[in-house]
Amino acid sequence: MRPSAAVPPDYRSLSREELVTLVGQLFERQRIMRAQIRSLRRELEEARAQKGHAPFSKGKKKGEHKRPGRKKGKGRFTNRQPPDPSTVTDWVFFDKQRVCAHCGSSDIEVDEKPEYFSTTDLQPKPTVKVTAGHRPTGHCKHCGRRWRASHPDVPDDQYGATAHRLGPRVLAEAQRLIYSVGVPARRAPSVLESHGIKVTQSALTQAAMRSAESGPLADCAEQIEKGMPQEPNIHTDSTGWHIGGEAAALTTFATPDAEAPGKTVYKITEHHGADEVIDVIGPNYQGTLNTDRGVEYRSKKFENVKFQKCNGHIKQNVKEVLETKTNAARDFGEKLQKLLDEARELHRDWHAGHREGYLEKVARLEARVTDHLRDRKLRDPDNQRLLDGISREHDAGHLLRFLHDPRLSPYNYLAERQLRPPIIARKISHGSKNKRGATARARITTVLQTERRAVLFEERKAKKALEQDAQGRTGKSPNRDAARGRAGSSSESLSPHRPTMLDRISRFFVTPKPPSTVPPPLDVVNEPPRSVRRCSRRGEAPAHEGEAQNS
Repeated sequence: MRPSAAVPPDYRSLSREELVTLVGQLFERQRIMRAQIRSLRRELEEARAQKGHAPFSKGKKKGEHKRPGRKKGKGRFTNRQPPDPSTVTDWVFFDKQRVCAHCGSSDIEVDEKPEYFSTTDLQPKPTVKVTAGHRPTGHCKHCGRRWRASHPDVPDDQYGATAHRLGPRVLAEAQRLIYSVGVPARRAPSVLESHGIKVTQSALTQAAMRSAESGPLADCAEQIEKGMPQEPNIHTDSTGWHIGGEAAALTTFATPDAEAPGKTVYKITEHHGADEVIDVIGPNYQGTLNTDRGVEYRSKKFENVKFQKCNGHIKQNVKEVLETKTNAARDFGEKLQKLLDEARELHRDWHAGHREGYLEKVARLEARVTDHLRDRKLRDPDNQRLLDGISREHDAGHLLRFLHDPRLSPYNYLAERQLRPPIIARKISHGSKNKRGATARARITTVLQTERRAVLFEERKAKKALEQDAQGRTGKSPNRDAARGRAGSSSESLSPHRPTMLDRISRFFVTPKPPSTVPPPLDVVNEPPRSVRRCSRRGEAPAHEGEAQNS
């Protein structure tokens, strides 16, 4: 609020009524200035208090911290499982001398089954595979051009300044560290150096740009994005980004796992609106879009799109309102939260196999929600705002669509989880330097995250098959920890996560061989050699013909 105007210089000539008015204005001005001083002092104290907080801290401490570790009855407890016997490199053998460590006696009764133990460690010197060779070179006597021998495992353009290159597994591991794990690009060379590979940051950056603009990785990213309009369900969410210091937006589009692993697409654009979403899902999307309550999804361009609004965001909105309400003002929010919890429990019962009378329960619950969100005037303005916003989504069928199609999720957690890797990278890199780097990051992260989800999907599928196989042999539902232990000791166990991921993504960093430019073989009768053609243009006779005439 702006203070009143300053005191006029001719105040001595004012009347009594005018002086009283002026004094009132001065008191008002003083009140405003004191309020501003109090506000500035409060901000200064908060800034001083923030000095000890870690970066990105919200400055609020939780009242009571929970004890670390797994809570009783929550999740599953397990320890490190034994390794695959085929991966054991060294065995430890104990001598036959048996002496008790407590009394020194040698009268020991040995158990029939020994204890199995293992220690997994790194090799002192990591093994690096270096492939080299001597390529035969020369020139063609027919056309006079430079000739180099070709090999199926060696690119034709690998010579000169680019004769010594990094293999696809090294490049794949480097890009995984940068774009998936979150290692800064400046630190990635030092991580690779610990494995015996020396490389510079610029080399890794140039390799990322090349793979994102052309080649197998660029083709795969484009194919994943083009397949999004055909997906029956897409989760999308966005967060802030920076391109060259300017504000931008990073948006993710993720499909849930079904019979096949889900896919993830990332897009970095200057703005986030309806047009950017339609560019990915298509103008005539026939599936269901899981989103939050963003205003961009109210555009008329989405009038024919089916939505499932995130119930988690709605419950959070209600919770924020309830924190400031007391007594009767809490009734609206508490009842709405209870109805949403009942809808979630009904959805869980369907997936647990309890489907008797499901449609009747859905109809009764939907009628109660409709009655609670009916159009009416509430005394509290915050509750009125909640009613107007949530009833709009319910009237359009976007609130409880997951009850009519239980394959849908009532939440948008999938998109939020897919946003976590780039958000962690944003804390380190603070965005992209230019549009080219933003496009490369979006494409590389799209492929790496999709492949990572495929690896996890295959691991879950294999573990489930092992559990079903154990249940079929014993007739009892096996303990998950025991099944994991059997998987670790079985020869059919899964490979470690890292090599499996590396094997999958290394194919995207293979240098593609350019199309063959070798012309068809020339007819030596109809097409004379180059030296003959050159001499015929000059009107001279070739040297070998002159020698033949002289002889």
